[in-house]
Amino acid sequence: MSEIYFAKSSGAGAWLDVIRNKLWCIHKQHINFIFLNALGWRFIWIATFIIVALIYLCAFFIFRAIERHEAEVDSQSTSAQATSIPFLEKIRNLPRKTTAIIMLMMFLNGLSCMPFQTYLSSLLVGEHGLNIEQSASAWRLIGFVGMFGGFLIGWVADRITVRWTLLIVYLLLGQSTAILLYAEITPVSIYASSALFGLSFYAIFGLVPAYISHVYKNNTAAIVFAFGNIALGLGGILGNTAGGWIKQATNTFEGLYLIILFAAIGSAVLSIVMRSEKLD
Repeated sequence: MSEIYFAKSSGAGAWLDVIRNKLWCIHKQHINFIFLNALGWRFIWIATFIIVALIYLCAFFIFRAIERHEAEVDSQSTSAQATSIPFLEKIRNLPRKTTAIIMLMMFLNGLSCMPFQTYLSSLLVGEHGLNIEQSASAWRLIGFVGMFGGFLIGWVADRITVRWTLLIVYLLLGQSTAILLYAEITPVSIYASSALFGLSFYAIFGLVPAYISHVYKNNTAAIVFAFGNIALGLGGILGNTAGGWIKQATNTFEGLYLIILFAAIGSAVLSIVMRSEKLD
């Protein structure tokens, strides 16, 4: 099923998978703000678990039904399946330079995007004195801008290629981080940083799969994306862990957001040196 997804994804179409994240980002801020004082964090976490479990069950049965349908359609192509390339052979045949760049880029995505959002509220409330309502408003702005700006980013990607659009969104991510580091913290600067982050954060997770689907063959795109997700998770774990250590050692998140800024710049450089998806 993952191969079918990658075969059909494009610069604009990849946003269908991303919009659900933006809608949830907006929705959860309203849920948290409304129910936090009345019911507490325990209720919010339990409700989140129940919702996620229901979504998982629905997805499980839906995808199982789709998989059965695809198995029936492909039942007459057993001869082609018998000569399919082994998994390890597919990995060995991957273009090394391009694959290494994507793995590093995904790692930097986790290193930058994950701790940015993990510690944003703590930075705004704990270090800069904003209240919880202002922090929630910043997150709502991230969701709104990401949702509607995503269509613009997808439109741009279909015209200037995914590769150069990645350069743009990484520069936006870097600018968002630089505002938090070097600008005077006011409601205007916070909302500007939030808007830039919303425009770049979700765009990255639509553009990278689109790039992979263009560069790799259908039977290898899913493999690359799977390993890329592992690299993304490792970067996120390292970033979040480093954020806690830096805060404990220095009593500020400034060092963490410097790392995020350098990671965004590094990703922008990678988007310049990576191959164009229009070469095929």
